[in-house]
Amino acid sequence: MVFVAGATGKTGRRVVQQLRAAGFAVRAGVRTRSKALELGLAADPGVTVVEADVTKGADVLLAAIGDAQAVVCATGAAGFGSNGAKTVDEQGTISLVDAALRSGRCANPGGLSNDPESEVGNLIVSREDTLFALDSDPSSRISRDTVAAVAVQAVLQPEASRNKVLEVVASPTAPKLPPGQWFAV
Repeated sequence: MVFVAGATGKTGRRVVQQLRAAGFAVRAGVRTRSKALELGLAADPGVTVVEADVTKGADVLLAAIGDAQAVVCATGAAGFGSNGAKTVDEQGTISLVDAALRSGRCANPGGLSNDPESEVGNLIVSREDTLFALDSDPSSRISRDTVAAVAVQAVLQPEASRNKVLEVVASPTAPKLPPGQWFAV
C-alpha cells in the first residue's frame, strides 16, 4: 500500500497509474473527493480515495496515510493565495514529511513537463540542493512521467531510498541512468 498526496494532479495521476501497473495498492490523497471521482480514481478497486489536503496539517495527513507502507508527495501549488507556493509547496510538504516520519514512512519528487522523457531528456539524480536553480543546472524541466517513475522506484527500492531527499532534473545530453543507480547518491 502506497499513499500518494496530490493524486488528482497531473503528476499524481501518473504516479498512481504507474504504482497500479507495478501491482501496488494505492491510498490516493486528494483535496476533494469530487475531483477524484470525476477523474475515475475510485473506479479502480486497488485505489482507495482519501481526503488529504496538505494545508490542513500533519495530524490530518497522518490519518490519511493510514496503513500505507510508503508515502509519495506529488502536490503542487495552484497559483497564489491560500493554495500558493508557501502554503502548499513549503508548509504542506513540511506537514506531509512530518506525518510520513511519524507514521514511519517517506519519498518526495520538483519545473515539471507533460512532455515525455524522450523530449525532455534523461534523468539526472543528485543530493538535495545541488542541482536545481543553480547556474550549472542542466535543465529547468523534467518529465512528469520521469518523476512518477522515480517515486515508484523509491517504493520498489525501500532500502536504497529510505530517508533520502533527492534532487531530480533532466537533460537531453545525460546518459540513460538505470533505476538501480537512482538512489546511490
